[in-house]
Formats: sequence, C-alpha cells, structure tokens
Amino acid sequence: TAVTLGDFTASHTQLAAFGLVLTAILVAFRIKGGILLGIVGTTIVGMIFKVIPLPTQYFSVPTKESFSTFFQADIVGAVWSNGMLNIAALVMVFALFMTDFFDTMGTVIGVGGEAKLLNEKGSLPNLKRVLLVDSLAAVAGGLFGASSVTTYIESASGVSDGGRTGIMPTVTGFLFLVSIFFAPLIAVVGGGVEIAEGVYKYPVTSSALIIVGFLMMTVMTKIDFKDYEIGIPAFLTIIIMPFTYSIAYGIGFGFISYTLIKIFKGKIKQLHPLMIIVSILFAVAFVAQFLAEKFAG
Repeated sequence: TAVTLGDFTASHTQLAAFGLVLTAILVAFRIKGGILLGIVGTTIVGMIFKVIPLPTQYFSVPTKESFSTFFQADIVGAVWSNGMLNIAALVMVFALFMTDFFDTMGTVIGVGGEAKLLNEKGSLPNLKRVLLVDSLAAVAGGLFGASSVTTYIESASGVSDGGRTGIMPTVTGFLFLVSIFFAPLIAVVGGGVEIAEGVYKYPVTSSALIIVGFLMMTVMTKIDFKDYEIGIPAFLTIIIMPFTYSIAYGIGFGFISYTLIKIFKGKIKQLHPLMIIVSILFAVAFVAQFLAEKFAG
C-alpha cells in the first residue's frame, strides 16, 4: 500500500521516533518552547549519530544570484501568448486561488481556535484584515520570486506557547530576516535526509508537525459526530487533508458533502446561499485543476 509502517531499522526513522517522544514529553510537561527544544535536541542527537550531516559552514552572505528572481514574473505572457488568451493559465490561476484562499481560512480558524480568539459563532473578529494581509503577502511573494507567502498551520506551535498578539509575528519576521545569514546551518536542520536519489525524509522537523497536528485535533471535541449531517462532512474534511496534503481540498470535500447531504435530505432551505455557491466553486475548482493538469501534460 502507499501508506504503511516505516522501516524502524532505518536511522532516520529511529531519529524521527526519538524526536517525537522527546517533543511529546516536553509538551506534556508544558515547557515553554517545547517544540523548538525538541527540534534542537533531535538535531544534536542526529549529528552525534551522523544521521544528519554537520554543517560545512555556519554563516553566509546573500549573493547577487539570491535576488535573480526579483520581479521576473511575466504575468502578461502567462495569460496572453501568440495573440490568444491562455485558458489553461486562467484555469490554473482560479484553482490556485481557491486552494490558497481556503488554506488560509482553515489555518486562520484552526490557529485562532488554539489561541482562543474565535467568537461565540466560531468566527475570527477582523477577518477581513487577516485576508488583506495574507493576499498582499501572496502577491509580494510572487513578485519577488519566492514560494507562496501565506499563513501556515505551524503557527499553532507559537500560539501554544502563549503567542496571541502581533508582537509574535513581528519578532518572527525579524528572525526570518536574520536567519538569511545562517542559511547553511538552517539547511542542515530542515533540509531533510536524502535516502534515495531525489527522495528526502525530514526526521528533525517531523515531530514538530505531528505535535502541531495534535494541537489542531483538540478542536475536534467540539464536533457533534452523532449528528451525521455534520459528522460525515467533518470526517471527510479531516481525513482528506493528510491524504491530499492540502487543507483546501479537505475543506472543499467538507463543503460539497455537507451541501449534498442537506439537498438530498430535503433541507436545502437550511443552506445559506453562500454555502451553495462556495460548494459549486469548489466543484468547479476541482474540475479546473484536473483540466489544467491535463492541458499542461
């Protein structure tokens, strides 16, 4: 099967298991920075047993090549070529928009719930500001040739240690800026272990992601699984995310299944018009992504 038990005779698997146990113990004792300390401890053990390599250098200064992608995006050429509108590009943009938007929504609600910032209706106050900042960051990231600049579910690790206000992301952003000069060292910690040509495992950071997943699962206690109209879409939302490596896909399946269940049970009047519209958009996005991949191939 595609998903099975890992090879526990492999050193990287043993290191990941050690890191998970260490991080879980630190978090269970509610030690501040437990997840970060778990990563540091796992890194040290990995270096001692030569599972991960020692850094050849600790500092580096960004070179001219580091900025070679700045403002190199050919936006017009992507959507308009040979005097014709590139339909495949537009379809891909739409699919990416849906994915990024609902990835952000899922992350915001999940992290907001962990931070206890949600109101009695389960929504985040001043959500428009969050979406505005996220969208501007995504645009800026694209113009600078960087990977998607957006909200990440890993932010829950900082929230679990007490982060609640804008001070946390401000300090984090500053540290990211400083970390540019420590890129060789950071690459050793988070760069992964190559177990085959082009195949990497991440024994150092995997424990942090697993614990963050646990923090997100605590919200499940508020779901009424005895109500199948809610329980089934919630289950599909949760289970699709890890199988597809996409928060947006999980939310999409949840929206679509919830809408279909309500319609077939004759309860369409209970659906908000936006719920129906979003479900249709998700269905269109899934089809659009399929078509985009087909045209691209």
